[in-house]
Amino acid sequence: VTLVLFAVPVFIMAMVPKDDVLGAFSFTIDLTGDLPTGFSCFALPSALYLATAEGDHHDFLWYSAVVFLVLGGVLMTICPIVDTVTFIEACTSDDGCSSY
Repeated sequence: VTLVLFAVPVFIMAMVPKDDVLGAFSFTIDLTGDLPTGFSCFALPSALYLATAEGDHHDFLWYSAVVFLVLGGVLMTICPIVDTVTFIEACTSDDGCSSY
């Protein structure tokens, strides 16, 4: 039973053309990089500053943190959408998904 559970998915994956797999692999790498990068570079530092800021909350750093927090949220929304649309356009082209 274990052999069948491992062999059937591998057999099905082996039937997928190599060009299609390469594009899907690149797409997966792009998606796994968008969210963590946007979160760790923009959203997390800003949110931590806003959570720990003391004193006057209307200085330059406070407003900068708010701007970068919003920017991080926007980028974490837009970048995966752009990647997905680009991947779909690449797959519907004559070159196939490997052109992504």
